[in-house]
Amino acid sequence: MISDVQMTVVVENQSSHPELCSEHGLALWICADGFRILFDTGGGACLLGNAARLGIDLGSADAIVLSHGHRDHTGGLAQALRLCPEAPVFFHPEALFPRFSIRGDEPRSIGMPVEAAAQLRPPRARSSGLPQSVCPGIVCTGTIPRCPGQHPSDPGLFRDATGMRPDPLLDDQALVIETEGGLVVITGCCHAGIEPTLRVVHALRPNARIAALVGGLHLRGCDPAAQRMHLAALQRYGVGQVVAGHCTGASAEALLAREALCQFAPLRGVERWVLNGRALARSESEPVPAMPQ
Repeated sequence: MISDVQMTVVVENQSSHPELCSEHGLALWICADGFRILFDTGGGACLLGNAARLGIDLGSADAIVLSHGHRDHTGGLAQALRLCPEAPVFFHPEALFPRFSIRGDEPRSIGMPVEAAAQLRPPRARSSGLPQSVCPGIVCTGTIPRCPGQHPSDPGLFRDATGMRPDPLLDDQALVIETEGGLVVITGCCHAGIEPTLRVVHALRPNARIAALVGGLHLRGCDPAAQRMHLAALQRYGVGQVVAGHCTGASAEALLAREALCQFAPLRGVERWVLNGRALARSESEPVPAMPQ
């Protein structure tokens, strides 16, 4: 059971501070009772600079957790691995597979950079589709089974450059932190869907309240009816709070705020969050040191 959780948004689509950069990607620095986790690594352009500016020593990471193998979550992985060569890396085995985005005629490689994938070897590589304990009180879900008949979360994503093999994104997983106020569930893009993700979390800890769902929810581009259908799972599973950004989409964020399905706050880069009782709250301390005069 974790009593103290602090989370800093190192990389996100939008930055809340002019001194730090933003990019399409996500990276979170999580300290749970002193155990330090780098959750995803962004697209690669912002991780090192933002971390240094925030006073975060990436080399002190006790573990690296990858939500899935897309480049906007693994682009900075090779950089992180060089800084902390002993930290174990938790990921789903299919995160290493090639992946492509095809919008129109030109395929674009969006998988994990080859340099990073080449470094994910035993003993540091903790690759499994089953739930894995990162440390006491923190677990990766492993494979999240889809709902019957559920289609891939993005029809433009493929396993091959010819567009013949749709990508089922089976490597998508969530990180679950068991706290005294309930479970804090952290997603990268939630490609498996909100309902399947919460179902797996509930199966792992059936008697625990889900205090917060944090990260990308992959609702950008969904029509309002589809967004409502996906977000209805928040009430079914009694989620107390959502802190969402990255691929969630502005319209879905507005829907969450407007309909008050639960407590909602947007996730923005370089903000620091702390667990305050049964919910996460923005830290009152300034996360970015003032520029030297």
